[in-house]
Amino acid sequence: MNTNLDFTALRKAPHWSFSALNSLLNICSLQYALGRVYKEPAEFTPINLTFGKAFHRAASHYLQSIIAGDPADSKELKDTFAHFFQDEVNHSFTEVRFAEGMASDDYILKGQDMLQVLADDFDPEDRVIGTDIAFRVDLKDSMDNVISKPLIGEYDALIERKGCTVIVDFKTAASRWPADKCHKDLQATAYLYALRQESGHAESLFRYDVVTKAKKPTMTKFMTNRTQDDFTRFMELVRVADRIVADQLYYPHETAFACSGCQYKGACAQWQKTCPEQRYFNEGLDHAA
Repeated sequence: MNTNLDFTALRKAPHWSFSALNSLLNICSLQYALGRVYKEPAEFTPINLTFGKAFHRAASHYLQSIIAGDPADSKELKDTFAHFFQDEVNHSFTEVRFAEGMASDDYILKGQDMLQVLADDFDPEDRVIGTDIAFRVDLKDSMDNVISKPLIGEYDALIERKGCTVIVDFKTAASRWPADKCHKDLQATAYLYALRQESGHAESLFRYDVVTKAKKPTMTKFMTNRTQDDFTRFMELVRVADRIVADQLYYPHETAFACSGCQYKGACAQWQKTCPEQRYFNEGLDHAA
C-alpha cells in the first residue's frame, strides 16, 4: 500500500470515487451532472457539508495526537473543532447556509460535544495506523480485466484491531442509523475493494463510527464485511454508471431526500426548458468524478 499518495493530485485525472458513484446512482443523476459534469455554479454550500468536513478534520487531528503518544485533552478538542469549523466557513466558495435559528456558535458547541463523545469512546485496542490515507486502484471484473476509470478515495483512518486491518469512516448523523444500513452501504464495498486490491489481504473490515447530532450526542460503531460477490455486483454498478455518463442519461430524482438542501435548485428548475441539443452538451469532457 502506498501511503504517500496526494489525494488532490489524484483528483485531477479522470476517475471514479465513491461519492461520485453514490451521487449518480443513489441520490440524483441530475445533481451529479450539474455539479461534476456541466460545472454549474453551486448556489450555496449546505451547512451539513461544512459541518461534516470540520468534524472529519477534527477527528483526524485527535487520532494523530494518539499516534504521537500525546492524546488531545478536552480543551484542545474544543479549540480544534472551533478552528476547523471556522476555517471551513471562511474558505467556502459559496455562502454557507445555516439552518433557520442557528448561528456559527451553535454548530461549534454541537461539534465540540460530538468530538468529545468520539474521544471518550476511543478503544485502546484500536492501534491507529494512519489517517487521511489516499488510494488509487484499478476497477477490474472477475476475469481481471480493467473495466473503467480508476477508483480513488481517502480512508478517514486505518486501524489494526486483534490482528485485522479495519477501515474507519467517521459519520455525523441527525439520528441513529438502522442496524442493517452498514451492510448495504456502497462506501464499505468500494473501500474494502480498494484495500484488498492494494494489500491483497482478505482479513480486513470496514467500520462506520457514527456520532449523532442529538441534544446529547451518542456514538455507535457499525462493523461490516464484504464478499467477492459484493465486489462483482459493485463492478456491474460501475458499468451502469459509465453507460449513464456516456449517454448523458441524467434526470431529476425528485424526492425529499434528494431535493432538501440541494445546491442546484435553480438550474434543476430550468432543466425541462432546454432541448437536448442545447443542454450543456460537450463530447470532449473527461467526466472526472
